[in-house]
Amino acid sequence: MTSAKKSAGSLTVASYNIHRCIGKDGCCDPSRIAAVLKELNATIIGLQEVDSAQGDGTGLSQIDYLSQILGFEIVAGPTIQRYNGYYGNALLTCHKVRSIRRIDLSFPGREPRGALEVELDADGQRVQVIVTHLGLTSAERRAQAARLREAITMALDHMTVVLGDFNEWVWGARTSRCLHSNFGPSTTLRTFPSRFPLFPLDRVFVRPSDALMRAEVYATSLSRKASDHLPIKALIKIKESVI
Repeated sequence: MTSAKKSAGSLTVASYNIHRCIGKDGCCDPSRIAAVLKELNATIIGLQEVDSAQGDGTGLSQIDYLSQILGFEIVAGPTIQRYNGYYGNALLTCHKVRSIRRIDLSFPGREPRGALEVELDADGQRVQVIVTHLGLTSAERRAQAARLREAITMALDHMTVVLGDFNEWVWGARTSRCLHSNFGPSTTLRTFPSRFPLFPLDRVFVRPSDALMRAEVYATSLSRKASDHLPIKALIKIKESVI
């Protein structure tokens, strides 16, 4: 059974770096992440640092477990393949998936990175969702943001939402500015570290920018413990046209 309720004329989206379901106490507990995801009540959820190889004793991988608990479809965006599974991004949604594209954002000499582009049918509206996790150095983030812009520019005829951990430690850094021409400003809410958030690492971009109605960091006693990041959620108005 789907845990989130759809609202006519709007979408609730979320981005969450789940840190392989390892909480601030050092314990790997997918059930805590699942509980936070259910509380978010979002119908589109972008995840980062998903490790499909680690389960919680249920016989399921982390991502299959989360998909089953929420009753959502899962789309995987692996960036690192291992013998027993993958590590990377993922999308959870209760909307119909129309197409999937995986974009390589890897930078020489650095950890492999990528973006997961999924086109959804959200109550009859075409919505492009991109889930990503950018690198730790400014040089790789600039290159990755430029590559994302290329992908985003291909979809100017419908709504686009980017959900991700941008690893932006400073406000208004170059990576975010690189995407402003397509979206306007991103959210700049503090999400890291989860116990006492100081940095706006996790962002939501929306095109058209005026479709972003509100955004908030979901900070509870559970979400502060479940991962080293707090999830960010946003309410987006669905429009007939974005041109």
